[in-house]
Amino acid sequence: MKTNALLIVDMQKGLIRPNRALFPSAQSVITNIQKLRAHFAEQGHPVFHVVNIHEPDASDSPIGESAFSGSGTAEAEIVDALAPKFSEFLI
Repeated sequence: MKTNALLIVDMQKGLIRPNRALFPSAQSVITNIQKLRAHFAEQGHPVFHVVNIHEPDASDSPIGESAFSGSGTAEAEIVDALAPKFSEFLI
């Protein structure tokens, strides 16, 4: 039996901000993910959100990386437009 699933990865406020140099086309990406998500929901396929969370002081981040998504911070939250729905999974 084949099962399809949608994985939404690293769509956190600390990374995805409109007009941010790291990801200047964030809004078009969010719009496309919303379309995919609606399609998967219509088909009854599961949706998983995969997040990357670090210690607030970045002590568990690879050398040279800052903690853009420190545990318990607003930056670690998934962007509002893609916030997980009740039927979706958070990994």
